[in-house]
Amino acid sequence: LFERKWGKRENQDDWQRANKTVVNTAISDDAMAEMTDKLQNDSIAPAEETADESKEISDSLASDPHKREYYLAQIPFTPEQLEESNEVIKDGLFHSGIIFKDKLDNLALSEKAFRRLINDYPDFEPMDEVYYHLFLLYSRKDDAQRAQQNIENLKSRYPDSRWTAILTDPYFEENARFGEHIEDSLYAAT
Repeated sequence: LFERKWGKRENQDDWQRANKTVVNTAISDDAMAEMTDKLQNDSIAPAEETADESKEISDSLASDPHKREYYLAQIPFTPEQLEESNEVIKDGLFHSGIIFKDKLDNLALSEKAFRRLINDYPDFEPMDEVYYHLFLLYSRKDDAQRAQQNIENLKSRYPDSRWTAILTDPYFEENARFGEHIEDSLYAAT
């Protein structure tokens, strides 16, 4: 792979640099000798370097998504980590359900995401909005019975929700069908 990209080259430091003197003169000979003496005098340095290298290797494995260690490091073990993980899952299911319904027009996957959210995470904060989106989903599928069932769920579980108020409005269907026309006629009359 290297030879294909760069061709045959000699094995030497900084082979890709055109001006090697800039790099070589950056550290004076006195400074290099002083650094070498310090390293030789310090007997702990090799052991620390080995420990640092092994830590760097394990850190690099934990940050490489192609390695098993990367995924093992992300497993939640404590209750706080588990709660944080569940919050991410709840948020992901909710937003994926909306995206599947509104942007991708994949109603089956949207329904699956919302149903999983209802079944697995009944403590999800905006659950009333989930029922609203399910109502819209079933309305688009022309499944009036299930759509009405979601309105009943909203009425019984979230009577003070804004989504309940919207869906139980006696003029909801009329506004949904002719809302834009009513708006245009009001604008024209004004």
